[in-house]
Amino acid sequence: MIRAFLRVNGGYLKRSQSSKALVRHVTEQVARLRQAKGIDIADDVKPLVDLSVSIRFVVSRIDEELAAWVQANPVCARFLDIPGVGAVTAISFYTAVEEPVAVRKGE
Repeated sequence: MIRAFLRVNGGYLKRSQSSKALVRHVTEQVARLRQAKGIDIADDVKPLVDLSVSIRFVVSRIDEELAAWVQANPVCARFLDIPGVGAVTAISFYTAVEEPVAVRKGE
């Protein structure tokens, strides 16, 4: 939504891996629009940025908790040895199959 709001007003938002980078990129674009076009959208964009930063924090915390749970579960931890399998895939397979010994080899 932030990207669309900036684009409608002539701005561009780079992809941001961190909350700090997001805030920096949005601040740069808001300043550029203010200087180049005389448009001040800071008050309109700030709540969206705050919400995005909050959501990123919560998702990061959930990811850390999930990774810790997968590491603590011996079956899920073994799934992580498979190339390309991360915490989400490991726990998804574990919850779908429940008891891996029930799955016969090659069948």
